[in-house]
Amino acid sequence: MEQGAQRFAVKADAATHFAWIRTRLALERTLMAGVRTATALIGFGFTIVQFFQRFASNEAVNMRFPAAPDTSGSP
Repeated sequence: MEQGAQRFAVKADAATHFAWIRTRLALERTLMAGVRTATALIGFGFTIVQFFQRFASNEAVNMRFPAAPDTSGSP
């Protein structure tokens, strides 16, 4: 083997096998954390929209948001 190619030689033993498994599991944990965070942010966004829609439809509350978008469909 050449001198430079020796550093890329992979030994097939239990230590390297478990190192690959640990790396794969770490990558999967990272991906799951990202999906969990994205799902939580989407759910929180829907909650905020529902809150303001119900809050605005309550007749006892006089609330005006001049810069907020109107999603009711009326001009």
